[in-house]
Amino acid sequence: MGDERVAAPGACLRGREFAFFRDLDDEAFAELQALAHWRRFAAGMPLLRAGEPGDFFCVLLADTARIVQGGPAIGLLAAGDCCGEMAWLRPNAGARRVDVIAECDGELVEIPVAALAAASCPLRHGVDRAFLHLLLDRLEQADSGLASVTL
Repeated sequence: MGDERVAAPGACLRGREFAFFRDLDDEAFAELQALAHWRRFAAGMPLLRAGEPGDFFCVLLADTARIVQGGPAIGLLAAGDCCGEMAWLRPNAGARRVDVIAECDGELVEIPVAALAAASCPLRHGVDRAFLHLLLDRLEQADSGLASVTL
């Protein structure tokens, strides 16, 4: 299968069901469909590579991927999760620091940072809110993990 672009309509409709896109109104979601790249990927394919420039981020639409930093997996992503978000949240962060490897065949939406930066305010605001929710969820998970540690 490799890496192939997907005609947007089917992937777009599935993408709408994920939390990341919920704060986008119909017009902003249509704009996102126009600027994003919808891709299929094969198991074992790197979706992001450490050392490469962070000029896009992705939202997985199907299946899972593992996050690797110089050895064993340090995390797992599922459908609806995003990766590469530092490209948008910290655009001057430089090269990516982790690899993200597909666990099985799947689909994703790739959102170029430059295109998003030039997009409408409602689309940028919706993406910012999605990342705020994502970061809050991760903070809650980290807090609950810390709370379960016994001394």
